[in-house]
Parts: sequence; C-alpha cells; structure tokens
Amino acid sequence: MIESLTPIVLTLITGPVGSGKSRLINALRAGSSMAMLGMANEAGKTALQGAVMNVPAHIADGCLCCRSGAFAGVLEQLMRDIDNARQARPEHLLFETSGTADPILLLSEVIRHPYLSRRYQIGAVAMPLAHLPPEHTPQDLVRQIEACSFFVGESAPWQKIIDRLNPNASIVAAADAQAAILEARFDIARRSDAARRRLYAGSRSQLARNL
Repeated sequence: MIESLTPIVLTLITGPVGSGKSRLINALRAGSSMAMLGMANEAGKTALQGAVMNVPAHIADGCLCCRSGAFAGVLEQLMRDIDNARQARPEHLLFETSGTADPILLLSEVIRHPYLSRRYQIGAVAMPLAHLPPEHTPQDLVRQIEACSFFVGESAPWQKIIDRLNPNASIVAAADAQAAILEARFDIARRSDAARRRLYAGSRSQLARNL
C-alpha cells in the first residue's frame, strides 16, 4: 500500500523532568485531527493520554534514552507491528524523551539507520518552557536547548541562553504549537556546531557497532 510507504513524521519532545513534556504532547494530540501516537521514554509512564506505545519491559531500567540502540529497536518494532496490522498506522509519532536525554544522539540512531531513515521523517525537536524546574542539570539542558527546532511558551527567563546556544530556533506560543509541529522538519545545518558534532559522532559510533 502507498500509505505504508509514506514515512511517519517523528517529533521529539524534550526537556527536564517536570518541564511539561507530557502536557504538551497531550495538548497537541487533543487539538489535532491527524492520527498521532504518543510514546513515553519511561516504562510504566501514565501521564500521556489516548493512544500510547509503551516502552517494552525488557528495556534496561525502562529507559530508551539510556541504552544505546534501544530507541531504534523500538521504532523498528513499531514498524513491524504496523506492517502486520497489529498497530494502527499514525501519521505522526510524538516521543517524550527522558529529562536528561540528548535528543541529538537519539536522532542519530534514526538518521544513519538504513531502514528507519526511510520509514521515518525527522520532524521537530521541541521543548516546553512554561514549567522548567530550577533543579535541572545544566549540561543536560544545554544539550537539549542546542537540539531544539523551536520552543513552546514564555521564553523571557530563558531568552539569553537560547540566543547564545541556539539562535536559529524559533519560539512559539502554546496556541501555535500545533501548527509549528506540523510544519517543522529537523535541519541539522541550523543547529549549533556542538549539536552537529554530536550527531556525526553518534552516527560514526552506531555505524561501528553495525559492522
């Protein structure tokens, strides 16, 4: 079927624990007529509503972001389930990363994968700003900010660091997040030098593991 060959758009929603990632995903899905599937990074997570793909129980510590290759493995399993009619095919997959994840390393698993790179189209990397907690880990947050296509919410407390780390990213109001998600496509050329280096370094490491 032609539909099955059309890539599923993959969007990462990133940010520290408590930053409002699940809230943003729920709002995006509630306001869309598009078939969207939510995937939480952590096994047993219940904050996402509606159609959710659960992290398999065998994933170490229940965390896709902490185990090399686990993200790609789950995306492959999703495609097998879709192709065998065990899972309804979404047009868009919204993946909620862990609070300490580096989105660039997750994307590298997809971009350099010979199969997944054809079945998924990288959409946005987005971060909600409204509820960022004060106890975030600075280096983790730096990497997440560097990776983002855009930010959602009130940026005033974070404007200086965003301007310094990721000046090409846009900032949208919560009411405009739906349109931004649908239109955005990830462009590594518009991300920081540090983000580009991590993407290519992660890709080289993955290629070495596949040899």
